[in-house]
Amino acid sequence: MTSLRIYVHLVFLLFLVLEWMTFFKAIEASAEEYMGELQGCIHKRWEEKLRLEEECRKEN
Repeated sequence: MTSLRIYVHLVFLLFLVLEWMTFFKAIEASAEEYMGELQGCIHKRWEEKLRLEEECRKEN
């Protein structure tokens, strides 16, 4: 009976570990998506800045 309890506890702990791994993988995926969007936004702003600087140079 004791070995069965140990087995049940180990299975439960394994389940908890897998749940936490899934949770952290979801957070990581969300962070990667956010960083990708942020990089795209930064790239667009950088291009806009360069375009405006070029227009300013042409006007002067």
